[in-house]
Amino acid sequence: MGMKKMYLLLVILFQLNISYSQITFQKKFGVTYYSNSASDIQRTSDNGYIIGGSTSGHQINGVSDLCMLKVDELGNQQWCTYYGAGMIDGIQFIRQTNDSGFIAAGRTSPTTSSPFSLYYLKTNSQGAMQWNKSFKLSQSGTSINLNDLRILSNGDYLILGNAHLSSVNNWDIFLMRINPAGDTLWTKTYTRNDGQSAVSVNETPDGGFLVTGYTYISSPHSARQFLLKLNSMGIIEWTKTYSINGIEGASSFVPTFDGGYIFCGIGESSINTDTNKIYLLKTDSSGNVSWCKQYSFTNDVVSKKIIQTDDHGYAIIGSINLWNPPAENYMLMLKTDETGNFSWAKAYGDSGADNVNSFLQTDDGGFILAGSYDHHINNSYPQIYLIKTDPVGFSGCLEFDIYTHAQDTIIQTDTISLSDTLVSYTFSPLVYQQGYNLTSTIVCSTVDIPRIDTDEPGMFPNPASEDVFFYGIDEAATVTVYDSFGRQVLKQKDSISGFNSSILDEGIYLVEVLRYDKRFVKKLIINRN
Repeated sequence: MGMKKMYLLLVILFQLNISYSQITFQKKFGVTYYSNSASDIQRTSDNGYIIGGSTSGHQINGVSDLCMLKVDELGNQQWCTYYGAGMIDGIQFIRQTNDSGFIAAGRTSPTTSSPFSLYYLKTNSQGAMQWNKSFKLSQSGTSINLNDLRILSNGDYLILGNAHLSSVNNWDIFLMRINPAGDTLWTKTYTRNDGQSAVSVNETPDGGFLVTGYTYISSPHSARQFLLKLNSMGIIEWTKTYSINGIEGASSFVPTFDGGYIFCGIGESSINTDTNKIYLLKTDSSGNVSWCKQYSFTNDVVSKKIIQTDDHGYAIIGSINLWNPPAENYMLMLKTDETGNFSWAKAYGDSGADNVNSFLQTDDGGFILAGSYDHHINNSYPQIYLIKTDPVGFSGCLEFDIYTHAQDTIIQTDTISLSDTLVSYTFSPLVYQQGYNLTSTIVCSTVDIPRIDTDEPGMFPNPASEDVFFYGIDEAATVTVYDSFGRQVLKQKDSISGFNSSILDEGIYLVEVLRYDKRFVKKLIINRN
């Protein structure tokens, strides 16, 4: 064997070894026959993860309880605690503190019809509560939304939300700074006549804060992304708005390695109300536009969070609606390079109402996503859904490729006038009861754990060139094939053995098989080489 061939073989073997050693999995956690969901995931100091969410499995005091789930780097459950105080409770954000404990925040309501109050609580490293506080605005009947929780460089906490204060029809922004003991330092609201909604906040190098969200413009009717720069006491320094064609709103932003910021959001077409665009907006440290890209999809999409990745590119999570009708919700992850050019996109889920709410890049260059899995079959209920991928989004099952492209977009900038006001509020501790444990299920894994449901229906060969055969199907079924844009390209009724794919071009497809009330969806690759 020549040196070139030997070198090539060694390179291939090295790549195969890397691929084999990459940790990937999909896992579900929950209480059978009850709703469970994850809202946030964060890395912990022991290389594992902490997940915050809700469960109705034990209903300590009402409809749902807040849940803290700790897993190791392989997704194995280490401990779980849940607490109930009001009728409706749930963790929306969770962070690890300097003492290896956790700070969590969410909403709570004493009844199903009462306004929501905010709470935040502190636990030790095992999830045992140390203290908690409930925050309620003094105005009667005022409900609050929680949008972000940050640990500041000096150890203080910053809580961002929205509330109906100046008008029952408009949202106002509120920002609260508290010290490590949970004592409030100040609380401010930011208002204007047309209303606005904040979605995210970050600390700036000068000790101040940058808030982003969207503000409503009454004439012409639209929504625009905004930046609100504050000093360390919450006093306004400057504002900026950004307008793209159509109606758009920011969903997340983070600082970038060059000192600027990157934003993601969704846009509606100026022709119709289909929210089928995701946009990225890059600015410098002063909010001046560097570039803006839009990514168009055939189906409705939602963007939720963005991070900058180790290669200086960006990753965005959200959801995409496929198979319309009927509409099915899948998790979506989109990856770009440093200048916003499209790299790849994946959808995850199993033809139900699957949602992703939070994600991180992991130490091995991959990603971990947390949300909910809702299969809609056999009276199933949502479960906490945890997906670990490799650096290109591969997790091992229940996934398929999504295609789009980046398009440069012109941005118009402006300013808005906001007034800031100190607000009054009341605090009270919540009486929590504590419970433990969720059941876990492995969907697929590369961590030497056997896969479940090996007798579920399937098809072969895959990749295929012509005939595709089914197994595990003993009754006539309707087969529908969709391309990567969600378009129906083939439909065949009363099929038992399979179907012929010769009319399909080479590429990646989704095959949907319906048998009365049962349904499965599989990815199919057509390759005739």
